[in-house]
Amino acid sequence: MYSKEDWQKLVARINELPQVKTQSIKRFLFGSAYEISADKQGRVSVPQPLREYATLTADVVVVGLEGTAEIWDKASWVKFNENTNNEDLTELALELGI
Repeated sequence: MYSKEDWQKLVARINELPQVKTQSIKRFLFGSAYEISADKQGRVSVPQPLREYATLTADVVVVGLEGTAEIWDKASWVKFNENTNNEDLTELALELGI
């Protein structure tokens, strides 16, 4: 999920690139994008095609990534974390100086 502002920045950045290189990514990103709004209680409804694509079930995890958020099926998130090698993450963090 992107905020409206961050989505507009992404669109502008993609549109600056040569069209021949971006046509496929534009089809995928723009063709499957939905504008959603939160209700009065701050909840959002993920459109059915996106729920199917992400294999979302009843339990989900929202992962904040700076200006964006990812919505994961809880079981997929647990599996991802189980398969994440902490040594590789530590090595990458050191390489990046963080």
